[in-house]
Amino acid sequence: MTAEIVHLDVSTTVPHDPDQILEKAKGNSFDDVLVIGMQPDGEPLWISASTSDVERIVFMLEWAKRSMLDLVEETVK
Repeated sequence: MTAEIVHLDVSTTVPHDPDQILEKAKGNSFDDVLVIGMQPDGEPLWISASTSDVERIVFMLEWAKRSMLDLVEETVK
């Protein structure tokens, strides 16, 4: 008897270690990067970017926001 394997198309809600995420980003030949972090002591967001071009930073933020919203929309379908 063999079991049927069913692929569940869901996103994980398991947290990932921030240092591991940053390590995986290294060496990907990005043009620019934007790092946004929440600090455990309740301080506001920590933000750092490889560019000082504010328009580009806002563009990256908005593009990331749209991508996240699309992901949520796909998950709901």
